[in-house]
Amino acid sequence: MSTEHHRRASIEREWERQERALDEERRGLPSAGEDARLLRYRQLARALRQPLDETLPADFASRVVQHVEAEAAAAEERDRRFERGLIGVLVALFGLAVGTTIAVIGLGWLQTLAPVARLLANPWLFALLACVGVSRLFEGWRGHLR
Repeated sequence: MSTEHHRRASIEREWERQERALDEERRGLPSAGEDARLLRYRQLARALRQPLDETLPADFASRVVQHVEAEAAAAEERDRRFERGLIGVLVALFGLAVGTTIAVIGLGWLQTLAPVARLLANPWLFALLACVGVSRLFEGWRGHLR
């Protein structure tokens, strides 16, 4: 017998015990030396049938909503603080890595970036980027007008 089968059989027995206790309580049958779990389920069913001693306040739902919203806002703020702290740590590590690289290799590697610098100095590149940006902007704007 597999562990999964054993677990399912145990859950099924527990379910049947709960249903039996609920049914016996509904019919008002006396307890006759049953197992302890069945007696506990009968006590629970009996307690759940009793009306509440107190009524809930009229603004109970709004209080619960306010509490849940406050908890959600606090959790969101904690997440934001964590993310900002993590980003700060990552930026500091990146800066440390760049500083270490410059200290180890020196500034000679900057000469390898000269072709990139010449490319970036070309005004046609900026014109191309401006055209692509304006095209994307109008594409998004056109989608909102539909």
